Amino acid sequence: MRRFTINLAVAGLAIAGGYQAARMLAPAPGLGGAATTSASVGGADSESAAGAAHDPGDGDRLMASVLGTLDQRMNVYAKVRQAVRSGHADLSGEGEYWQEGRGNQRRTCWQLKTVIAGETALFSQVYDGDFLWTDRRLPPASRTITRIDVESVRRQLAMAEDAPDRSAAAIAGKELLVRGGLTQLFAELGRCFTFTAPQPVRQGQRTVLALVGRWRDTELRREWPSLAGESAAWPAHLPHHVLVQVDSNSYFPYLVEYRGADQAELVASAAAPFPAHKPLARYEFIDVQFTAAMPDHLFQFAPAQLDWQDATARTLERLRPPPAPARDDDVARRYGTWR
Repeated sequence: MRRFTINLAVAGLAIAGGYQAARMLAPAPGLGGAATTSASVGGADSESAAGAAHDPGDGDRLMASVLGTLDQRMNVYAKVRQAVRSGHADLSGEGEYWQEGRGNQRRTCWQLKTVIAGETALFSQVYDGDFLWTDRRLPPASRTITRIDVESVRRQLAMAEDAPDRSAAAIAGKELLVRGGLTQLFAELGRCFTFTAPQPVRQGQRTVLALVGRWRDTELRREWPSLAGESAAWPAHLPHHVLVQVDSNSYFPYLVEYRGADQAELVASAAAPFPAHKPLARYEFIDVQFTAAMPDHLFQFAPAQLDWQDATARTLERLRPPPAPARDDDVARRYGTWR
């Protein structure tokens, strides 16, 4: 059960804040939980993992267009199908997604449920325009509620003296990383991965553009520093690469699929633009509507007497720019070799 809950929670975090947040759930070496694979960061695999040896073409620009289009949509409703690989078990779930309003008027709501060993696990995330609430209920009796004060994040970003860019556009871009919904998911994808040129693929009656994302080297090493070693094993719950399929006309994303290190060979194969067999996690958006009614109660979250954790400070720390690399003269002064 412990392995199931770790993997399901990590899958939920793929939506709630990107896989960098999953480090909090990663089992420590020797403590059980998700096993590691034999894939390593060093050697030939490091280039395919971090995307250091390929030309992204216009994939990154298309992903930016997808994010911009999502950000400008007034209404979005979609049913969600979820598949998660947990050890030798394949879990499936379903849910719904709602998005209403633009800019500072936007509100969003995710709801997902998955059955584990006959018990239901629930994930919900609500952004009410002021706070982002995330509620995870994992069997048998684990529940965690977190809250992010988005307005506080906005103010702190505007006041941050160490930020390389404090323009309104830069702050708005970072704010997308904490406001939940599909825009946060795609802002995280753009931050963590660099994407190959899109390939047109026929999926049923629809033509989609398929993009394969590989880790940006700086983000991989920043978020998972333990992978810096030449022989470091790739964690089983950390994606090796990601597949995104977007509609060729509306630019709406219909599929996001995270693949593990045991599927690393897919990244450069002819099968790369097609859904894989048993990925780490897959999210499909179906019955998408842009004019659906938005029930007001969906965008309200009332924790009542339940305990909840404030994650605002932790979120701000995650948004801080990485420290600049030390210059040669700084190193020399530190170790007394400056002349």
